[in-house]
Parts: sequence; structure tokens; C-alpha cells
Amino acid sequence: MTQVDLEALRRGQPTTQRSRGLLGFISGEYQVEEPAAPEGVLAPPPDDVRREMLRMEIAAAEAEVAAQQAEAMLEAAEAAEAAEAAAAARETATIEVVEPGSATESDDPAS
Repeated sequence: MTQVDLEALRRGQPTTQRSRGLLGFISGEYQVEEPAAPEGVLAPPPDDVRREMLRMEIAAAEAEVAAQQAEAMLEAAEAAEAAEAAAAARETATIEVVEPGSATESDDPAS
């Protein structure tokens, strides 16, 4: 654009300037035009929608608590099972301590 459009100025229409691309972006002259939000888009939701959102939030919190309780019960059951297995292993494992020089029935060559 090398000339001023006088006809457009008379009609009150602004002249449009083309963006300069990468050079315009680097120099700070590049501006992105954001579309204006329609009226009422940023308004808070109606009461019934807010109630439903709160209901869903409460349900999610309750589900999270139930999952944590189930996990705690599972861990407690696993710990109890491990303790029972350890106790059973202690009962079945007998260690016979033989002192040097003492003879047992199986070690006695006279028998």
C-alpha cells in the first residue's frame, strides 16, 4: 500500500494495514485480533448447573474416600496374612542345637 485511499477515508472506513509477518512479530508491531466474546458467555452458570457441579464433586470425593478405605483394608489383610505365615513358619521350623562333644541317640556308634 503506497497511497492513501482517500475514498475510504471519506466514507469513514479505516484503511487496513497488512501484518508484516515474522518481522512485525519480532518488532512488536504484530497484533492478533481476538474475537470478542458474545454477551453472557462469561456469566456464572445457573443455580441448577452449580448444584449439579457440586453434587458431582461430592460424589467424586466420596468415591475417593471409598477407594482409600478399600486400599487400607487390603493392606491390613495382607499384613495379617503375612503375620500368620511368619507365625506358621516359626512353629514348623525347629532348630536343634548340638553342642560339640555331646552325643545324641543318632550319633551314638554303640547303638
